[in-house]
Amino acid sequence: MTCNSTAAAMRVATERLSSPDNGGAFKAKLLGLICLAMVSTPLLAVNCTPDSITLSSQSEVDGFQANHGPCDTIVGVLTVSGGDITDLAPLSAITTGIINSKILIQNNPSLINLDGLSGLASVYWIEINSNQALTSISGLSNLGSVSGPLILHGNTSLTNVTGLEGVTNLTGGALFLMGNDNLSDLSGLSNLTNITASLAIRNNGSLATLDDLTALESVGSSIGIDHNDMLTSIAGLSGVSGFSGWLEITGNPVLGSLEGVSGITSLEGLRIRSNPLITNVDNLSGVTTIGNAYSAVEIYNNASLENLDGLAALVSLDADLWVTDNPQLDQCSGLETLLDEVDDAQPGPGPGAAGIPDINGDVILSGNLSGCNAVEEIVDTSLLPPNDANFIAGESEFLLKGFGVTRGCLESMIRLPGPMTSQSRNLLHACAMQDYAEDETLVYRPADQSCRTLRARNVEAVSYEFPVHVPHSPDIGSLEAVSDAMFLEDDAAFLVLNLRTQELTRASSLDCPPPRLEPPEVIFVDSFE
Repeated sequence: MTCNSTAAAMRVATERLSSPDNGGAFKAKLLGLICLAMVSTPLLAVNCTPDSITLSSQSEVDGFQANHGPCDTIVGVLTVSGGDITDLAPLSAITTGIINSKILIQNNPSLINLDGLSGLASVYWIEINSNQALTSISGLSNLGSVSGPLILHGNTSLTNVTGLEGVTNLTGGALFLMGNDNLSDLSGLSNLTNITASLAIRNNGSLATLDDLTALESVGSSIGIDHNDMLTSIAGLSGVSGFSGWLEITGNPVLGSLEGVSGITSLEGLRIRSNPLITNVDNLSGVTTIGNAYSAVEIYNNASLENLDGLAALVSLDADLWVTDNPQLDQCSGLETLLDEVDDAQPGPGPGAAGIPDINGDVILSGNLSGCNAVEEIVDTSLLPPNDANFIAGESEFLLKGFGVTRGCLESMIRLPGPMTSQSRNLLHACAMQDYAEDETLVYRPADQSCRTLRARNVEAVSYEFPVHVPHSPDIGSLEAVSDAMFLEDDAAFLVLNLRTQELTRASSLDCPPPRLEPPEVIFVDSFE
């Protein structure tokens, strides 16, 4: 039935009702027609006026429809804030708020529930702020669509968020849970899967876990977990994937690990600060890139933090790096790839102030234990590989100027594909070697007789050239698995030494002669002078 036909039918019905022979049967038909017209014709939304409405007392709440309606749609800002407000029932006709509208329930010290908002089905921005007596938000149980921020802040008596079960997607906004001192139960958010903008959980003194957020799959711009005195676990965030914004975990005194963020591979910024029980950042092991020109990596004042091994995959930092005041931190080899002078397979954004290829920013290392207070400490220490290493790629600084294997440090190596050199006293210390310059000749003095033996038991190929001057020929028996090694002798043509037969072959006879390098002369001596 169209609107025109409905109107016509109503006119006919009116005429018949006014006739003297009208009977009960026709009245019944008329009532049916009226009901059908009401069902067939949708109700139109009616805007509340004016755009900005402030209700500062219970009497103003009671007069809402009389003064601003009848209406069901908020088009601007509706603020409810008053010392004597206890009942929001006069607002029950409100069903929606248009884009950029806002419903703000704040500073109502006598309000204990939101039952009067039971008609609200969709809203752009809703903020429940500083209502000290509020114990229940179950009045929001019909709310299914929030396209802007959802904020619960400073409701010190609120223990749970029951009433938000219908909210599954914050399509254009953020979730802020802040300063709710007694909030311990987030099960009302157990159906939330997507937050387009930010997630902030801060200053909730009774919240122990985020386990009720396990359905959450994506967060847009940032995650902040800060100053939650009882929080022991953030594992409830383990379902979040594809996150690439700011991650801040700060001031959580009983949080013992970062379990829950293992799915993250890229970040805009990272702040791990003042978490006294966190001992490592292993759950960040998937992160390869961090930053933009306005961000930073800050690892600061974590009393029990011992190592940064979890950052070993990080190869690019378009930001400042601050690792400061971590009193137990002495293992920073996880920063090696980031801090060394070699640009990696994934080129970084540098050079920044530190002149490091992979970092576009300052590098501040201080207040940690020895080994984590300078770039030189980290790079030198980390360049000594474990005995079970089997491959070192690219041109990088390593053990010796020239032949880069000695004293068992590379006992399981199978390939050295590029020139690997070192000029650092600290670097060689772990191999019981020390060096000094004498007439521009690099001399290696072994700490004992065995150090003059070159050891690389499983090395198959040394594919770079090196000059050799050995007044006391070193034992090369432990290199018996090496098929060949290229070296330069007395500025003559390149020669190839086959260590199996100890025969020399001119490199010019090879299909691919090596490039000419000019490293310093290497001298092996058998004792200190």
